[in-house]
Amino acid sequence: MKKRAALCIRGAVSKVVSNYTYKGSMYTNKNEYVKYESVYKSIKKHIIDANPDYDIDIFIHSWSVDIKEHLIDLYKPTLSLFEDNNMYSSEIDSKCCSSKDYGGISQALTIQKVLNLKEQAEFFNKYNYDIVILFRPDVLIWTDMIFSSYDLSYFYTDGHKGDNTGDMHFVMSSEHSKQFKYLYQSADYGNKHGEHSWIKTYIVNYCKFPMRCDRIVPGLHEEVLRKIHERSTRDGHITQAQLKMFDL
Repeated sequence: MKKRAALCIRGAVSKVVSNYTYKGSMYTNKNEYVKYESVYKSIKKHIIDANPDYDIDIFIHSWSVDIKEHLIDLYKPTLSLFEDNNMYSSEIDSKCCSSKDYGGISQALTIQKVLNLKEQAEFFNKYNYDIVILFRPDVLIWTDMIFSSYDLSYFYTDGHKGDNTGDMHFVMSSEHSKQFKYLYQSADYGNKHGEHSWIKTYIVNYCKFPMRCDRIVPGLHEEVLRKIHERSTRDGHITQAQLKMFDL
C-alpha cells in the first residue's frame, strides 16, 4: 500500500516585479504574475512524479483570488481556499511591530489556513498523512525532493545557509504540522517577527521540535521564480535546457 503525502501550496503568487512586504501591496502591484505554470511543471516533475510510492493530495490556500480558476485547473487540489488578504489586514496589523512585518505574518496566516484544509481531509478520511510538505506557488524547483529520505522525527526547512532559517519550503510529519500551524498566533506571545529568524525561534523554543535542513538549497536547487535569472541562471546553477523544460 502506498503512503500518503499532503502537498500544501500556500500564499500569493509573485509578480515579475514584486514586493509583498507591506499591507495591500499584493493588490496595488499591477505588474504581471510570474509564469506560475512553469512552477507547477517543476513541482510535478521533481516532487509529485519523483515520489511514485506516495499518493499525493494537494491543498491550496492563496491570496491570489484573481487567478483562482487557473491555479485550480493546474493543481486540481483536494481542497482549496482563495481569500482577499485585505479581509485580515487589521488582524495581521495587530501582530506587527513595524509595517515591514506585514508580509511575514501574512505568510504565517496562509500556512495556518492551508494546514487547516489538510486537517479537514484527515478528519473526513479518518487517517493522518505520512508526510506534509509546505511549498510556494512561485518557487521553481529543479532537483528531486524524495520523501523517503526524510526522518520525520525532525522538522525540516530548506537548506538556506545551513542554519534552519529557510522558509521556501518545509517538510514535517502530520503531528508536527498540527502545532506548527500556530506560528501565526505566536506573534501574540512574544515571538516577534524577523525575517529568517522568527520561524526557527517558534519551532525550537515554542514547539520544541528537533530541526534539520534538507539538501535542497535556495539558489542551487530552487528559487523564487522572479529571481531565477539574477541568481541561479547567472551563477550556472540551472541550465538553459532545464529552463526550456519548464517553458522559461
